[in-house]
Amino acid sequence: MNKKAFTLIELIAVIAIIAIVSVVIVRFSNNIFSSVNQRAYELLLEAMQKGANDYLYITDLRLEDDGTEIITVSELIASGAIKSVKDPQNKEDCDGYVEVKRTDNKYVFFPYLHCGTNYITSGYGSTDEVEPVITILGDNPVTLERGTAYTDAEATASDNIDGDITSRIVTITNLNVNAYGTYNVTYTVYDSFNNKATAVRTINVTEDVAPQIAFSINGNQTYAKTRSTKVTVSDDDSGIDSSSLKYQWTTNTNIPTEESFTASFNNKNVISTPLGVTGSYYLWVLAKDKAGNTTISGTNEFKLDNIAPVITLLGSNPYTYIAGIYGTVYTDAGATASDNIDGNITSSIVATSDLNINLMGPFTVRYNVTDSAGNIASEITRIIYSGELQTEVLVVGGGGGGGMDMGGGGGGGGVVYNPSYNLTPGITYNVVVGDGGSGAPAAGTSGNASAHMFIIESSNGGNSTFGVDTSWGSSSSNAGKSCYSLMLDGITKSGVYWIDPDGSGTNTPFQVYCDMDYDGGGWTLLLKATRGTTFNYDSSYWTTANTLNTGSLDLSDADAKFRSYNEMGFNDLMARWPDVNLGNYRWTENNFNGGTVSV
Repeated sequence: MNKKAFTLIELIAVIAIIAIVSVVIVRFSNNIFSSVNQRAYELLLEAMQKGANDYLYITDLRLEDDGTEIITVSELIASGAIKSVKDPQNKEDCDGYVEVKRTDNKYVFFPYLHCGTNYITSGYGSTDEVEPVITILGDNPVTLERGTAYTDAEATASDNIDGDITSRIVTITNLNVNAYGTYNVTYTVYDSFNNKATAVRTINVTEDVAPQIAFSINGNQTYAKTRSTKVTVSDDDSGIDSSSLKYQWTTNTNIPTEESFTASFNNKNVISTPLGVTGSYYLWVLAKDKAGNTTISGTNEFKLDNIAPVITLLGSNPYTYIAGIYGTVYTDAGATASDNIDGNITSSIVATSDLNINLMGPFTVRYNVTDSAGNIASEITRIIYSGELQTEVLVVGGGGGGGMDMGGGGGGGGVVYNPSYNLTPGITYNVVVGDGGSGAPAAGTSGNASAHMFIIESSNGGNSTFGVDTSWGSSSSNAGKSCYSLMLDGITKSGVYWIDPDGSGTNTPFQVYCDMDYDGGGWTLLLKATRGTTFNYDSSYWTTANTLNTGSLDLSDADAKFRSYNEMGFNDLMARWPDVNLGNYRWTENNFNGGTVSV
């Protein structure tokens, strides 16, 4: 084997190369060592900054905006925020501090380090005010049907200094998948400089269950004037939209359109049927929940009847009834009643009467009826006129000698029916003239009975009598009961007449003015007043029995109050104003106050 020997020159060259390499190696090793120390100091600064951030929470230190706080290394160590700060080169303690500032509601940290002559902070930690960035993965917002399980798609976070800080994200949510509503998933992250970032995902939990509508009374097949029902709306989850509650009444079973509802109501209100209607009606209600689900629901049929029955009067009206003729009694002809729903309801008629056969009329029979729905028919009345009998004497034509002056037929006349009655010639008797035929008295008319006053006289040697008609109201002894009774007896001229309202009572007859012209006549003057002060509202003449100017019996312009005001009852009342409307203005109230009134 051949071996090559180095020459001296070659050996020197190899040693030189080795020396160069050694220098290079030494210098490279020094650079590595310096870089390691620099990173060690930077880690100390980062530890001080983090320790200052922890110090804020440990000591519960809070700064106002634009506030500043200096936290020394010894304070950091004493609080436990950091363990120690050692010089990485000689392991001796370093000193320094962290300047904390609060700007725009964020904390900014400026750490300063002094490790002897080896290291003094120069520009490090000049602060980081850039917030991290959170990126929400998946949909936002998310729509989730109630009761469905939810898995969050999560989020990522990055920082300009710290890089990927996804692992630092804190996620908080108030989601309840079993309850309708809007919920949030909140993502929060902090970088090393305490810069905070927040992002929110919205989750809408929906429902597809519409509101429920209940009626306390769901229709009624019995006819009534009106009905009502309480409406209760409920919802399982999202709740009722109170502004959506509306209703309407219809006459058919077709579901109304949503746009046709106009009337609003409050939940659990009572809703009544329309007033004054007749037929089949249905209540429809519209309701929405807060999720937008809509319900339209209707009731069963409500039967309504607001048409009153009709009463039909039978027989004559007015009816003239003369008591005591041949022992007859009054029998009312009655009435019939029919209803649109109930049909014939004649049996339900209630008839009332003030008839008194012992008094002079007029009297009234009133007919009333109510159907099963409560509708009341308009009252129908029958007026009954009755003669007043003071004696049981009937004057008729008779046979025999000379005929009666009052009637013809067959010869003479006579007084019959009560032959034993002792008639005194020249005395005035109240006599009923009966239904006449050819022999009817001249004062009567064929077929009509009426009450008259006759003076009975003798004729033909006293063998027969005849009657001469005398007008009532001409004297106190011939007084009528009222102007109305005088009208019934044929008095047709307005003027002053004698009346005696209580008949055979304790009051004496008196004179009064009778108006026989207006509205059929028979009006009795009660009082008259000028435009003065005699009849002020507090005048004693309204409430006491005293009278005034009883001699002023005509319609002259004066103040007067008569006995008729105090002693008469009345049904109809008339007031007249001679100086208004050409002297002919009148006001009439018939059936005053629903019946006879005594004043």
